[in-house]
Amino acid sequence: MPNFENDLQNALAEAQRELFIEQIRRHPELSLADLLALGKGKFSNLLNDVTVGHLLGDADAHSAERRPSRPAKATVVSKPKTPAPVRPAAAPAGTVNTRTPEGREAYDDAVLDALRTISAPANSEQIRPIAGGTSLQLRTSLTRLANEGKITWEGQARGTRYSLV
Repeated sequence: MPNFENDLQNALAEAQRELFIEQIRRHPELSLADLLALGKGKFSNLLNDVTVGHLLGDADAHSAERRPSRPAKATVVSKPKTPAPVRPAAAPAGTVNTRTPEGREAYDDAVLDALRTISAPANSEQIRPIAGGTSLQLRTSLTRLANEGKITWEGQARGTRYSLV
């Protein structure tokens, strides 16, 4: 349950942060002094992580991590070597419905198909791009399949490998 609690707490914090940004965007009449006053009140923890890019709706700002404000080091420009081969981006994990018994059964079948595709003991990071779903949905499905005797597992934590029976 600690993982579920952490996932839930992180999801709630992210939703609260997005709602906070949305409310600031809805009130463009707010001055910087107003925002500064918000930063000293009970919203200070939310305002600390908000950038101007977030407020302007910059798509890159949502995925950017907070960086320290240190001056950049001088770099020497050299001739580029042969360009690195471009790897195709991994397919995004598809959304799955595991709220119903039929949805769980369909997702379990997708996980089994992913294990057949890989055809070797695989970790969850290898299975999830093929089967889709969130890491929590995948772990739950793998546990369900192991309890049913359809798969076996070995190892611990991130070293856990799953294979078909």
